Amino acid sequence: MDMEQKDWFARARELVRAGRRDEAIRMFEENLSPGETSPDIWETAGDIWYDLGRHDQAVGYYTKAIEIDPKRVSALFRLGYTLRKVMRYEESITVLDRALAVDPGYTYALSNKGYALIALKRYDEAIVALDLSLAINPRDIKVLASKGIALRETGRFDEALRIFDRVLAVNPINSFVYLAKADTLKRMGRDQEAKACLLHSCAPVKE
Repeated sequence: MDMEQKDWFARARELVRAGRRDEAIRMFEENLSPGETSPDIWETAGDIWYDLGRHDQAVGYYTKAIEIDPKRVSALFRLGYTLRKVMRYEESITVLDRALAVDPGYTYALSNKGYALIALKRYDEAIVALDLSLAINPRDIKVLASKGIALRETGRFDEALRIFDRVLAVNPINSFVYLAKADTLKRMGRDQEAKACLLHSCAPVKE
């Protein structure tokens, strides 16, 4: 990146930090050349377009950053994350696996792989990915809740209930988990407890 590139790119990043994204976009459109060789510039452009909800364009920019630096784990993760958001789950998993090949302990890549696998109803594989993420960050309640969903869908209801109770002990107003727990109880034929959960008044399930 030469001095001129550094100058406009630095100003564009300042605009992003100031929340002036429209001005930052104009600066990128005026200065970003298709032959640009800095992966940082392409990845930052992807971030801006992602934040604006223009996911297809973000995918293109992240892809360009990876073409320049195939082991750029941050761009690989962002691309995998964005592909999951637009429901391109198989592609997302492939890219997230590339990120994990570079950094096997990348918890966000592990968890997002788990979420994509749940979307594809590949629940056993999802549990493996989510467990690897939880081994690194056991207090991530979103990952815990997602593991509970995967356990429920594989018929492991008691384990799922224990997971949901762990999440509710940390966040007792998590409506999503109350609904998931209620659904699990209903599948077990425990209708009264399920109804109590729907009223957000269910007690922890005894082991």
